[in-house]
Amino acid sequence: MQKLAPQHVGRRVGLSVSRLIQLDREGILPAERDSAGRRFYDPDVIEAFVQARQARRAKSNASPCGSHEQLSSTDAHGPPAVNPTE
Repeated sequence: MQKLAPQHVGRRVGLSVSRLIQLDREGILPAERDSAGRRFYDPDVIEAFVQARQARRAKSNASPCGSHEQLSSTDAHGPPAVNPTE
């Protein structure tokens, strides 16, 4: 199976190459190294990372118990305007 270069992975997952390197150092998204020390990524590992990331985002975007319905109309538009002359 062909390995992916960091630039291709970054475009696929929407992260910079420097962030990919950081994730590799943290052990979150491990990269393989060639004999020259260049990083390459296994496509299966990248796909698992993308799916896990999407699942976390979906979970964090879910509104708990319809709490968004509890906002009044003024809350939905932000705080009331302040009159600077008062």
